[in-house]
Amino acid sequence: MTYKDTEKLIEKYIGYETGTHKSNGHTVHRYFRLSKWSIESVSATLVASGFKPIQTSNSYTCDFFSEKYLSEVSYCEGDFYIIQYDSVEDLNAGKNRAIEFYKEN
Repeated sequence: MTYKDTEKLIEKYIGYETGTHKSNGHTVHRYFRLSKWSIESVSATLVASGFKPIQTSNSYTCDFFSEKYLSEVSYCEGDFYIIQYDSVEDLNAGKNRAIEFYKEN
């Protein structure tokens, strides 16, 4: 699967892709949120599709991981980010980095 498969799951909640950047060797795809939808709706869609949330440190961020999609979906202050991983090992490394980040921040 590609990040486009993950994008299709949440396409009614996000606007167009606003840019990409590299982080830890992976391409991060950035989108803005369509304001009429709540983050709770997106969360429910992701969880129903097999994404697992991790604990974040505040109410304006969410982070989800899926081995099936080899993807991470993050939400922070109105923006969505999708990271496509190449393997389960890469995904788990990304998840561990995120867990450590939220513990420290």
